[in-house]
Amino acid sequence: MPRDGNGIFTVPNPDFVSGTVVSSDKVDANNSDISTAITQSIAVDGQTTITANLPMFTYRHTGVGNASARTDYASAGQVTDGALTWGGTAGGTADALTLSLSPAITAYATNMRIGFKASASANTGAATVSVNGLTAKAIELNDAALAAGTILANKYYEIYFDGTAFQLTRLGVSLTSITAGTGLSGGTITTSGTIAIDTAVVPQLASTNVFTATQTVQSASGGEASIDTTATTAGLTGSLRFRGLSSTSVARDYGGIKVTSSDTTNTSEDGRVDLSTISAGTSAVRTSIANGLYMAGATGGDKGGGSINAAALYENGSQIINAGLVLIGTVAASSSAFINVTGLDSTYDTFLIELSDMVPATDGDAAWLRVGDSAGVDNGVSDYSWSSGILNVGDASISANMAATDAQIVVSSGSYSVGSAAGEGFGGSFKLHRPGDGSVRPIISGTMAATSITGNHFGGWITGSRLSVITLDRVQFRFSTGNITSGRMTVWGLKHA
Repeated sequence: MPRDGNGIFTVPNPDFVSGTVVSSDKVDANNSDISTAITQSIAVDGQTTITANLPMFTYRHTGVGNASARTDYASAGQVTDGALTWGGTAGGTADALTLSLSPAITAYATNMRIGFKASASANTGAATVSVNGLTAKAIELNDAALAAGTILANKYYEIYFDGTAFQLTRLGVSLTSITAGTGLSGGTITTSGTIAIDTAVVPQLASTNVFTATQTVQSASGGEASIDTTATTAGLTGSLRFRGLSSTSVARDYGGIKVTSSDTTNTSEDGRVDLSTISAGTSAVRTSIANGLYMAGATGGDKGGGSINAAALYENGSQIINAGLVLIGTVAASSSAFINVTGLDSTYDTFLIELSDMVPATDGDAAWLRVGDSAGVDNGVSDYSWSSGILNVGDASISANMAATDAQIVVSSGSYSVGSAAGEGFGGSFKLHRPGDGSVRPIISGTMAATSITGNHFGGWITGSRLSVITLDRVQFRFSTGNITSGRMTVWGLKHA
């Protein structure tokens, strides 16, 4: 026996004595044991086949090379560097990735994990991966096919083989806090917790992040949550969707906030906030805020700062009457021969006309109203009939005035003409009645008040009519001889309901 079981080799025959006869059998036995011991030793050139486990008794193999085949053992450097499970930068396409492990694998194994860097393009939908030329397998997130943009360009990921598909684990981030300056890109926050912020700005949450439980954003310095875009052209700035499930577990957007930039010119930027909800199964924008606030369904859009544009207003369930007034038009005079408001049509049976601060250029002018159709304003000598009752404070008089036929409806004339001095002028409130079907002549009724050329106040009531049925579309105010220095006429339509 060349070794004693503890690795110690002893020749079977003792040392030979010089000058004595040596037995060839003993020499042969010694040589045989030496040959066997050498054969059972490990050759430095790698010829020896190991036939049993080699206990190292806490000693190491030093200076070992990196494994190059799956049957090699790895160096510590390969393990700590992750070289054996690193697939490199993904090849192939954005939706059909290829990876290469070294040493190469010849089959997929359950629980296998592979890291890789995505290519320069994000995935556009469901994706697959092939490793070392093996059959491509689906990449899934939580057992579901990937949505577009789940794998981001040039980002780092890890996939885990579950026996059927590779599960993407980079997005499976479970956390309870994020500190400022540490952005989360493409993550799923799966536990309730607090996003703690030690500065005034929430860290960027880029790409698609899913919050599956209640989260609280806190800032000791009263900071803000910011959705930023780097675009310098007009368009979508950011949006928030509030999603839930229907009774059949279909995902629905129950509400949303969308912010759009309409003008990005420096120092004159304009933006709009759209608020959406779902109603009767349809999600749509219900309210928009720009310079003013306007509701979906209201015509005309944004009416400017401090305004609310709505199709109807209610107080405690009852519609407010002013909600039935729809602005047709408003015109300001500035040394104008006359002012017209057009756009009157059969949508409304009645129009409200407000004349404010009308000042004549000519002292003692009479105030007139006329109407017309698409061909222009009517001014024939027999086009109108009118009557009025005037109370004059200056002489404590009451007078009745009328004309069976005239070229206009006179709302102030004669000794009750309008003064043009400082502080003098004319105003009135009138209703223009006419049915939508055009079967009745246009009729005007209302009240007026003015300051006369003597500086006295006078006022009264006015009625008048167009003596023919016309397709009414305009109303005109003017003074009898001179221009209108200043003033405004505004016309509203009174809705049927």
